[in-house]
Amino acid sequence: MGITLQSFRTLSQQPSKWPSRLAWAFVLVAVAPTLLALPAQCKGCDSSSVASWRESLTPPDEKGAAIENRTIRQIVHLGPGGNAWRIRLSNAYGDKPLHFDRVVLAKRAAGSATVDGSARPVTFEGRQDVTIPPGAEVLSDTVTLPAASQTDLAISIYVAKSTPITTVHARQRNAIYFAVGDVADKNTLNEAPRPETGERTLWLSGVDVVSTSAVPTIVVFGDSISDGSGTPADGNASWPDVLYGRLVNANMKRAVINGGIAGNRLLRAGAAPRFGGAGVTRFERDVLAQPGATAVIVQLGINDIGLVDLTDPGDDLVSAREIEDGLAQLAKRAHANGLKAYITTLTPFAVTTIEGYYSDGKEATRQAVNAWIRHQDLFDGVADIDMALRDPAHPTQLLPANDSGDHLHPNAQGAKAIANAIPLSWFR
Repeated sequence: MGITLQSFRTLSQQPSKWPSRLAWAFVLVAVAPTLLALPAQCKGCDSSSVASWRESLTPPDEKGAAIENRTIRQIVHLGPGGNAWRIRLSNAYGDKPLHFDRVVLAKRAAGSATVDGSARPVTFEGRQDVTIPPGAEVLSDTVTLPAASQTDLAISIYVAKSTPITTVHARQRNAIYFAVGDVADKNTLNEAPRPETGERTLWLSGVDVVSTSAVPTIVVFGDSISDGSGTPADGNASWPDVLYGRLVNANMKRAVINGGIAGNRLLRAGAAPRFGGAGVTRFERDVLAQPGATAVIVQLGINDIGLVDLTDPGDDLVSAREIEDGLAQLAKRAHANGLKAYITTLTPFAVTTIEGYYSDGKEATRQAVNAWIRHQDLFDGVADIDMALRDPAHPTQLLPANDSGDHLHPNAQGAKAIANAIPLSWFR
């Protein structure tokens, strides 16, 4: 069996019958194989909390929207599975306390239906209701519910009184359902018409799996291309989803969390609130603060180019050099916090149907930034997703087979091409 770390401590505390240097040499030789076999520690890894699902939050575009006497059932698609969970709810952009009367966790069956017998009450310090102060996030008590990797959970929130919608994720990666009254623990819902909430998820920021071992976590930090725009709704076809599937198939125990926000820019806050804060601003919260984060893949910058003179005419002109400097800062900040930093090239967007988004001058800026990305030495690796997506006959455009139809956002096949361009060797 050899000498354990406990016996190391015991031996070191006993009066030695040998010369002290010889005793220490013996002990160190004996325990060296044990010490070398210990797993490497990762900055931020918490052995009791692994991020299984995440989304980055923003304020809504409009003010004053609220929900009253409704159950909101939101679906999340898990990364790592497990037997116990903690739910994260956020009032990050609220200016008043936010009150939830009841929260229930269950396994999804199909649509809004849940698996019979799987409903579990979610408590907060032992209570079923919770009040979240302005600007804060709460983490639930542990909820026991066996659920496998890459399956769906349903998180149902009941609000009795008028509850403001202040903190959202603007694009639903999975489905959301509404019902009148408190039916949070029901298997099936008598679905009510969608309130004036738009295609958004509400208040939900994360699901953690409680684990006895740390799982290194890869954070994808990007815009709508990472968020999954252009892929089927509730289809789990975004490129971070596909990348996670590749890691599972390769028997590589990792978590992948999606920090994409549609419309997000690297250097400027979004022209619409739902586009979120600038990447250089939200990097701390959405990457560095994530439990277990060991690597980040940056896919950001195309909106800094395309949105010039489109949403804020004349106010957000940026040069290739400014974008390059912003990306360089992300690499340095990641490294300073013990994370590996990887980057993708910016994808083709010529002939996009978004009026005003493309011009020859903007294409020149994209080409300049991509040249810098391919040749810089600040990041630990480059995934050339421009090459993976573009049409060889028309290199400034998406290959039709990869195009969702707006000539900017990849479809499910394009998302798969992006995921396949990420070297798994980065994470071995």
